[in-house]
Amino acid sequence: MCSTPARAHPTQGETAPLSFIPLAEETGLIVPIGAWVLRQACADAVRWPQPLRVSVNLSLVQLRSRHLIDEVRQVLAMTELPAGRLEFGLTATLQDMRALGVGLALDDFGPGFSSLAYLQRFRFDHLKIDRSFVQFLVDLLAQTPETSRPAMPTAPRSPAPAAAPR
Repeated sequence: MCSTPARAHPTQGETAPLSFIPLAEETGLIVPIGAWVLRQACADAVRWPQPLRVSVNLSLVQLRSRHLIDEVRQVLAMTELPAGRLEFGLTATLQDMRALGVGLALDDFGPGFSSLAYLQRFRFDHLKIDRSFVQFLVDLLAQTPETSRPAMPTAPRSPAPAAAPR
């Protein structure tokens, strides 16, 4: 899985999404920016070896666009990227996207408005856990003496299925 960030600045390096996404949404520029990112990501991904997939984040403004499904269909046709190699990072589901065969990922799970309820309500192909959430857990474990760490719970094992009679 490869994720395609559209937040690289030529002189400032990587820019945090919160520094430009709200402004792009307010001005309506998020739709053409998102369309460009989708075209570029699919054009790049079609040259990658299979089974590599590309993940493109969608904003809520893009999700509300009545042209989004047609745009995705056109980009997939234009780039000849198989729909199964494209997935969207989003916080809501689009049944029409699933019907196209596009994979769905819950992006930046952990902080903010993400919750376990999303995992119950929506069917995602991938769960992308936010780096800050994982780093918090790593830091917490590093500060805890090994002898004080709780044992990790394990899932109960199901009994092995009985062998079929011969």
